[in-house]
Amino acid sequence: MRLAVFAVLLAIVASSASAQVVISEIMASNNLTLADQDGDYSDWVEIRNLSLSAADISGWYLTDEAGNPTKWQFPTPTLISGFGSRVVFASDKDRAVAGLELHTNYKLASGGEYLGLVQSNGTTIASEFAPSFPPQYTDVSYGIAGSTLGSTVFHTNATPGTPNGSGETVIVDVQHTPPAPTTSDSIVVTAATIAPPGIPVSGMTLRYRVNYGGETAVGMTNTGGTWSATIPSSVTGSSDMVRWRITASNSGAGTPMTPLFLDPNNSPQYLGTAIDDPGVNSQLDTFYWWIQSPSQANTGSGGRCSVSFLGQFYDNVFVRRRGNSSTGWPKKSLKFDFNRGDHLRFDPNEGRVEEINLNSTWGDKSFIRQVLSYDSYDAAGAPGCIVRPWRLQQNGSFYSVVNFVEQPDEDLLSREGLDPNGALYKMFNQMTSSSGGSVEKKTRQWEGNGDLATLVSSVTQSGTALENYLFDNLDIPAVLCYLAATIVMHDNDHVAKNYYLYRDSDGDGEWMFLPWDKDLTWGRNYTLGGGVLNDTIWASSDPYSHPLFGDQAHPKVDGPWNRLIDACYRVPRIREMFLRRLRTVMDEQLQPPSTPSGQLLLTARIAQLQGEMLPDCILDQGSWGVPSYGSSSLNFTNATNQIVSQYLVARRNHLYVNHAGLVPDEQPAGVPISFGAVDPSLGNPDQGYVELRNCTSIAIDLSGWQLVGMVNHIFRPGTVVAAGDSVYVTKDLWSFRIRTTSPTGGEGNFAVGPFTGNLQATGTLQVLNAQGQLAGTWGDFNFSLTTTGAGDLNLLMTGLTPFSQIWLPTSTQTTNPIGCGPLLGVGSDALWVFFLNNNVPPFHVAADFAGIYFYNLPPGTIPPGLTIDARGVSLDAAGWKLSQIRRLTF
Repeated sequence: MRLAVFAVLLAIVASSASAQVVISEIMASNNLTLADQDGDYSDWVEIRNLSLSAADISGWYLTDEAGNPTKWQFPTPTLISGFGSRVVFASDKDRAVAGLELHTNYKLASGGEYLGLVQSNGTTIASEFAPSFPPQYTDVSYGIAGSTLGSTVFHTNATPGTPNGSGETVIVDVQHTPPAPTTSDSIVVTAATIAPPGIPVSGMTLRYRVNYGGETAVGMTNTGGTWSATIPSSVTGSSDMVRWRITASNSGAGTPMTPLFLDPNNSPQYLGTAIDDPGVNSQLDTFYWWIQSPSQANTGSGGRCSVSFLGQFYDNVFVRRRGNSSTGWPKKSLKFDFNRGDHLRFDPNEGRVEEINLNSTWGDKSFIRQVLSYDSYDAAGAPGCIVRPWRLQQNGSFYSVVNFVEQPDEDLLSREGLDPNGALYKMFNQMTSSSGGSVEKKTRQWEGNGDLATLVSSVTQSGTALENYLFDNLDIPAVLCYLAATIVMHDNDHVAKNYYLYRDSDGDGEWMFLPWDKDLTWGRNYTLGGGVLNDTIWASSDPYSHPLFGDQAHPKVDGPWNRLIDACYRVPRIREMFLRRLRTVMDEQLQPPSTPSGQLLLTARIAQLQGEMLPDCILDQGSWGVPSYGSSSLNFTNATNQIVSQYLVARRNHLYVNHAGLVPDEQPAGVPISFGAVDPSLGNPDQGYVELRNCTSIAIDLSGWQLVGMVNHIFRPGTVVAAGDSVYVTKDLWSFRIRTTSPTGGEGNFAVGPFTGNLQATGTLQVLNAQGQLAGTWGDFNFSLTTTGAGDLNLLMTGLTPFSQIWLPTSTQTTNPIGCGPLLGVGSDALWVFFLNNNVPPFHVAADFAGIYFYNLPPGTIPPGLTIDARGVSLDAAGWKLSQIRRLTF
């Protein structure tokens, strides 16, 4: 296919009588060319003054929308010296401070779009790409040739901040067929070119190599603008890696080539593919990799390799040994770091990732503990890594079965719906330090560790101060889910290391745990005599198997305990919330001891993994042997069966039976929730809230419940309300916590959010439980009960069914929280209302033809100081309906 050569002329308007300012160069796919001050490779635009006189572009505009010429404005002053330039990053960071690095409030579209430089009057176009610049290529810029106006060209040698060159040929649209070649297939490689005007391409050369053999050069044939060459099937074999690069010949400067190979440590040198291996028949995803010196991968300094996975090829990838204890094992764990702009697609339905971990199974004879662990966190609602068993092929031969473990980084945070700009710390201490070698900060490295230092010091508080701090600064639902799943899997190795801490720094400021390194789980544990490598099964040995493991009273076998976990359990409300969440996760994952064996979900999951993994694990243990520690008979099948027969049975009994007095009973079906105060905060809607009260004597797990009506909210896993406590559902957590009146921050209030929609003074709300059943209602119809404070009363009910019966249960027993009275949420003394005959206003009446009822009492009727709770109750053909509860003091 012949590609058209784009020639977009710049429309130039003089900025003054003696200065011409133009858009001289752009890059809309910046991978390695120019980093901004944050270390990000953002799109960029170069503005150049083509005349000797200085140019003042203060107040000018740069826009990517022809219909919005004032989209982003240059600060005052912005001066460009004669023949000088200014680079603006099109990063969407929106920074416009004179003298500092400039960033627009948009990014460039690499597929092409309008771009214009507009003078300060907002209408005069000084320079533009119209109707759009052409599709762009990675690390190739586009702009004027040299420093004179005329046709625009591509530049493989981008020059931000310095004058442009004359342009270079770009090799584009490189493809190969067939996409997945077999041993009988020749590989046809095709490409096209875009050359500067007057500098035609005279020839193209394909340079290929098989595995680590030398390069073979083949001239490419030009047919209608498409260049092609063939790699014959005779030079390749099963599982071979075939790589190639392309160079072009012309009369211009340099030698055009692809890949550009700009950085030998962060870019591919070749394109390529892998020849199919018909001998690989696996139910597991197979990760193919080639390395010239395999021993390099088993060192800390590592080496470069090539990878093929899910039909995509990645060249010049960095690989090294990873881990601490595992560095001494025969079968080591590996870390692969992919090049910028060429990240790994590990799942067709997930985003690409820069870094992955392929963890050795030498320390886990079952091969599946990490898989089960992260399955458990995911099912419990705790954010964490994706983990899967993979088969590894190295240099065309079977290598091992590994656990693919997603790297905790910005990619993972984004996938889990967390802000990738939040603070992420890898912890190597008991939450006793925020600096030094026991902490690694992974994000926001431009700031210090002050936020972590505050957390470390704050969890040493006690009493009300600690309680208030934790409710304002912890993501309580996420923490409860993490801790509950960790107890189910019996992980003792997470109190002094093997965990991350994440803070939503630019949002609600809350902290949560992220799990890491889960091989010592599901019965495996560190022992004082055997260390990490042992076959002992732990399931019911307190304090190590206790539901509250991790606090000071329940430390690890060698002594460590975690200060944040301990702080949570020292607050009675949070401990009660945790134990309720633990029971829910137990019921969903472990299941009670009385559960029929055919209904046990974990047993079924283990059987599924056995069926998928057995052939590959037989190959693995045939190559590496059954690990030499412990019993030599504990192969894959026996080790996975051991989890079922020795761990799960004992763990169920220990948590359900031995700790029945501590772990609560199963949450009853149909447990109700009551509405407390509802405040729309009309002056600042972000501070509005809906209070839900737990009027029962047990903690209620609201995971998966919904608030519906005029506002909507789905309660996240781990949302638990302690007995007699409330949860405040708010539109914005940060705004709620800076309210100037109660409820607000610093009071130990449990707040979640955000809700969607607009909260009003009147309207309806319902709570639906996880099964979709009605668990609470507020405002089936509108109910207003007011006084001026002079002993008067004004009652108004609207939205009723015409002529429906109405009762007004009224109680002077107001010691209960609003909504927690024993009779429809009000005091039991209101029962007398329901024995009244009809037409006893205002206590038993009927709505009028419009569904309205109004009643008032004059001033002086009601004695001052009396406080009542009241609500409307209506009966029509559809059934009973309830209004809000109003508490009123006369």
